[in-house]
Amino acid sequence: MLQIFFPLLFILMDLALGANHAHGQEKIRIAWAGASPANAAVWVLQEKKLMQKYGVEPEIISINASPIVLQALLAGEIDISAISVAALVADAAVPARACASSR
Repeated sequence: MLQIFFPLLFILMDLALGANHAHGQEKIRIAWAGASPANAAVWVLQEKKLMQKYGVEPEIISINASPIVLQALLAGEIDISAISVAALVADAAVPARACASSR
């Protein structure tokens, strides 16, 4: 769990402290899928208000499926995602099997 928590935390903090030093509060949209310990970094950011003290207001969005989070990320609707790669790989394999069995 710590292997996922700290890298995600550092990435989010790097984005918050990056080259965008605006005078007003920046807004960042963070989406997560599935309730698991792997997403603990997102909850810690929200509960401890770690990003607000650096002038970044996070909007935490819960989406029920990793593929939908990935689609939102690719479409530019969210800035950061916390998703399971295993879930994406498993979901990607389902349509291929369904197409192969429908012949």
